Amino acid sequence: ATEMTPLIPDDRRALVNGSGEGAVLVNNDGGNIEVGDLIVSSSRLGIGMKQSDDIIRNYSVAKATTSHDFNNNYDEVLIGCIYLM
Repeated sequence: ATEMTPLIPDDRRALVNGSGEGAVLVNNDGGNIEVGDLIVSSSRLGIGMKQSDDIIRNYSVAKATTSHDFNNNYDEVLIGCIYLM
C-alpha cells in the first residue's frame, strides 16, 4: 500500500476522483495509448491499461484524453482521461 503525506497533520481523508476529467496511471500491457482509447484495469493493482476494443463496457474505467507511446519500455505513466460511470 502506498502512503500519502497529508497536507494537514493527522488528516485521515482519502482523495478520490469520481467523475469528469482527471488522470489515470497506466502501463503498456495493452499497448500504446491514443486519444479516445478506453482504459481498463491491468494485472498490476491500481494501474490501468488500454482496453482491447472501443466498446464501453461495465469494466471500462476511463477514456484517454492524451496519447502515450511506450517505446517498448514497461513504463507507468499518468495520462489525462475522462472517467466513465
